[in-house]
Amino acid sequence: MARVRRAYLALTFLLGPFPLLGACSGDNASGTHGPVFDGGVDAPRTDAGGDGSNPSQGDAALFDVSRSSDGGADSEGAGVPADGSIPDAMLDAPTCGSTTALLGASSTAAFGAISNGGPWTSAPIAGSAASPPAILGYNGGFVGALRAATTNALLSVTYAGSWSAATPIGAALTLDAPALAFVGATVHVAYLGTDHLFYHGTYTTSNGWDAANDKVMSGVAQSFGPSGPAAAASGASFVIAQDGSNNALYDQPWTGTWQSAIQIPGAKVGTVPPTMIAVSGGNADLLLVYVDQGDFKLYFSLHGPSGWSAPALVNAAAYTSVPVSLAALSGGGAALVFEGSDLNAYTSLYDPAAATPWTAPAPLVAAKVTLTSPPSIASGVCGDEAVAAICTASGAAVVHLRNGSWSSPEMLAGTAGMTFASIATSL
Repeated sequence: MARVRRAYLALTFLLGPFPLLGACSGDNASGTHGPVFDGGVDAPRTDAGGDGSNPSQGDAALFDVSRSSDGGADSEGAGVPADGSIPDAMLDAPTCGSTTALLGASSTAAFGAISNGGPWTSAPIAGSAASPPAILGYNGGFVGALRAATTNALLSVTYAGSWSAATPIGAALTLDAPALAFVGATVHVAYLGTDHLFYHGTYTTSNGWDAANDKVMSGVAQSFGPSGPAAAASGASFVIAQDGSNNALYDQPWTGTWQSAIQIPGAKVGTVPPTMIAVSGGNADLLLVYVDQGDFKLYFSLHGPSGWSAPALVNAAAYTSVPVSLAALSGGGAALVFEGSDLNAYTSLYDPAAATPWTAPAPLVAAKVTLTSPPSIASGVCGDEAVAAICTASGAAVVHLRNGSWSSPEMLAGTAGMTFASIATSL
């Protein structure tokens, strides 16, 4: 079994029996939102191998180094898998008017990469991260947020033709990965403060970031919890979802001021942050996926005119102990990626019109990889339905969903040693 790499229990997707190792630490107090000071805080891995030793060459043998316009190249290859096959992204990679961005980091460094459907351009960024970064396409460019290694400072990165350095957002500090979404012309960030209270900030191109010290209030009390929030936009509302210390799951909308938190009926959670995206093409406006507290299986709920639907199982074979990633597809569909207990990446596709809406989990890439952090996914551009990023000891790689099939992984040059990689697209 995989080792525990975070305060979340390392008990994830398996193709076999489900051996229970234990339970997430938590506070079962009856309060609506309660701090759990002994759990739910992200702690990066120290290595990519199960015993603390250096990893094998398995990942490097799967893919070598990406075509890159920065001139960088590892000594291992010329951008194609070792079996000689050519990734779909290389065969069909004309430039387009849209952009895909990758924001990656480790405890000592960070990088950004950009593609317009053709070669990737990578650049180092002055910064670091202790949790997976958040990145969002915005106004033709990108806005990112990171939790700084060692200091827990909330940092911002922007891309508008070039990458900025990672700079503090006011005096904000966070204990987990931040969440981003935009409403109209404004980017919103939500995060878990070092006091286990939730805070909110805003960004515009003209004004930059505010102090990001807006308290997420539920009535007269500030909302608090064991782990970071999820965030999405619904019309004119910015919405967060969060785990409660009573093992309940809540959402809370902002429409200029914070409305009271709403419990999602039937959902039972531990300290693994939920994931939420906006969807369209049906009655639902939000799709939420969370890790069940009892069996660590993935459940989902849809938000519509009547509120949240009763939670339903994604698939009996889909379970994890770390946050998952979602991307919207056409027709109200979605793509899900998550990390397995073997540290491999898995995927499932959601079709709201299907009798069984989620496909059975399958490996994201054909050959086994060893992840250093959970995979990330974004809605596709430039002919892709979706695009996902994985990070291994060999570096960050991208895979493309096109015509219902995932491409071979495409390694980005100059990314070896990165722990986290998050992906986003901008029209």
